[in-house]
Amino acid sequence: MTWLKKLGFSENPFYLDPVPADEKVIKRGFVDRSKELSDVDDFVQLRKGKLLVLGRRGEGKSSLLNVFECKAKQLGKLIMSVDISKAGNKEEFLEGLLREAQVKVASISNDKKKALDKKLEDLDIIKRKEKKKSKGVAEVEGKISALIASIRGKIAAEESKGEEIEYYIAPRIQKLEGIFNEFLPVLFASFEGVLICDNLEKLSKEKFEKFLIDIVQTLPDNILFVTTGDLTEIDSQTLKKCYDVFDIPVMMEKIDTASKLRQFIDGRIKAYSIEGIPRIAIDQKAIEALMDRTEGNLRECFRYCFFALQKFKTDIDESLITEAILECDRPRFEVLDELDRRILGTLASLSEADVAEIHEKLKPEVVDVSTLRKRLDSLIGSGFVRKRPIKTGRTYRLFYNVPKTLQSFFS
Repeated sequence: MTWLKKLGFSENPFYLDPVPADEKVIKRGFVDRSKELSDVDDFVQLRKGKLLVLGRRGEGKSSLLNVFECKAKQLGKLIMSVDISKAGNKEEFLEGLLREAQVKVASISNDKKKALDKKLEDLDIIKRKEKKKSKGVAEVEGKISALIASIRGKIAAEESKGEEIEYYIAPRIQKLEGIFNEFLPVLFASFEGVLICDNLEKLSKEKFEKFLIDIVQTLPDNILFVTTGDLTEIDSQTLKKCYDVFDIPVMMEKIDTASKLRQFIDGRIKAYSIEGIPRIAIDQKAIEALMDRTEGNLRECFRYCFFALQKFKTDIDESLITEAILECDRPRFEVLDELDRRILGTLASLSEADVAEIHEKLKPEVVDVSTLRKRLDSLIGSGFVRKRPIKTGRTYRLFYNVPKTLQSFFS
């Protein structure tokens, strides 16, 4: 018997990967997201549209995309997906999309293949002629053109009598604009297609905006398109562009209180407990400590919860979760240099302070103000420091603090 089963779990309740596009796993793992599920249920029934899933890192955006994929499959839609992190420009994105289409069109019905075959011929997108087999396979210039020819081959009538078909792609379709404006609309018109793009938040702000303008805006309007956006990385100007491009924004509900976080943690514990009867509990003070450390980032919360279960194999209280957090974070601490350690130690001793107070405590000879600001921003990105704006008169002052669960380590 594994240690998880001894604790009453059928599987690890706190795995970090997104919930997969599997109905059984979704019912168990994607808990307490009724609003988001309702939005997905409504949108997935549409024939066309563009949906943007907005949320912070670790809140379940990728899981929601997989839920969408599962529901789309149940409705018989053709699913295509492109990983944006591997598509650096419009041509690479299009290549990824055509590769997906190349595989997926083979699964559509013969009636739809015949209809699509006719449309391509009527639109003069691809011309063809028969030739003797001995002359070899037709050569098509360029990866994009080759992919189109391959797609065309999968939907065309079967070859016979020892002859092959050579496909000629009209010059205008060999260009990106021609593919977006002519080939893709015809392709997607023949079946209910869903295009899912993950990892959009991994793009820089400039690349994100370029993706919106160059790709999303130019996609055919006869397909369902779904992607994600990280709210912490999108400024108001970029968000306005998102509203110009996308039909519907779905906002992941923010986990901003310990009680909301408890719902997710208890939900996972119950869902993965044998016969739904939990033997292990994480008490309220431990949940509050998790909230202090992670600010509701589910992925990080689940990491600490699993580490605590694996280490202590018993009910988890505040002292145990704090010990688990510090030990789990130790590799992150070890890579800090001396200046970062001094900044964190100083800030932990002050509880909360602005840049001027931190600089005065550190002493000017240790670091200049400009470098201190950059170091604080870097430490915020690492999760060791929090920033809080406080209004003073007509302006705001920025105050910094170290999460309470980490203060003992740095002070």
